Amino acid sequence: GAHLNAQFSSEDFNAKFTAFSPTVVYKGVKLTNLSVVENADQKAFSLDILADRINFADSTYVNNVSIKNTLANDSLVFNLELSERSATNYLNLNGDIHFAHNSPAYIHFRPSFIIINKDTWALNEEAKMHISQGKVYINDLILSQDKQRVKLDGILSNEADQLHVLFNNFSLASLQGITQPLGINLQGSLDGKVEVTSVFKNPVASANIQTSPIIYNEIPIGQLGLKADFNPNTGNMLIDLKLLDDLKRGVLVNGEYNFYSEDEPLNLKGTLAETDLMIFQPFLKNLVSNLKGKGNANVDIKGTFKNPKITGLGKFNDAEFTVN
Repeated sequence: GAHLNAQFSSEDFNAKFTAFSPTVVYKGVKLTNLSVVENADQKAFSLDILADRINFADSTYVNNVSIKNTLANDSLVFNLELSERSATNYLNLNGDIHFAHNSPAYIHFRPSFIIINKDTWALNEEAKMHISQGKVYINDLILSQDKQRVKLDGILSNEADQLHVLFNNFSLASLQGITQPLGINLQGSLDGKVEVTSVFKNPVASANIQTSPIIYNEIPIGQLGLKADFNPNTGNMLIDLKLLDDLKRGVLVNGEYNFYSEDEPLNLKGTLAETDLMIFQPFLKNLVSNLKGKGNANVDIKGTFKNPKITGLGKFNDAEFTVN
């Protein structure tokens, strides 16, 4: 079970404690075999946090989480390690934070390892970051791999500040750590911009992105265009989504989502135009398999994401499936 051991010595000016819990759950995030080790003496203070696994959802998790910090001489040296070096996705991030009286805390990155979908990414060490009055300021932080680039600028806070994320030739295959557990394999590239408001409190993203033709589980499904504009004053996000091939077959969704409404935030209209029903297979895998055919429909979507209320008319051509 959970336990805590602590040792303190006022004569030697040192302290040490170790804590362990087999399970910790906080706001839907689950940590397995969490251990915390702290050491402090006259020279330095260190805090190490380890966990066998962190679960963000049923199918999204990270193994072997390690956070190590050492504070000495007004500088904090940190190391964040996620997963194993041989894994498909791996992070070993190193850096330091320098503190000074009545001044921002400046963050500097040291050589690190970032592997996404077995590709090694580079982090520009000259990026400028600092912390001031509870906010993290980011300027020109760039992740790159061959022709792929992801650039971050902006402010992370619990206020209405924005973080801007710019994608250039970003491979959708890099998302396999998220999509593969859902039974989805993607090929294609993404360009565009995402803005995240209030990252530390109630993060909400606005987006204007486009993709190249997408291969979805080995089947071409067209190009995606998404515009999502969030108004923090009203809580409304206007959504305009198009996933269409060259013959204008696919999915159209438009309408709004109100983040301030608890009862019925969804107010969307959807259209299926000769849409390959196979794209819905991963979301219906507990009900049916071998889903085939084409669909045409006009629907209204209200309610919530957990309990959507869908009404409308549809027609399916050459449809077939196996009930599980």
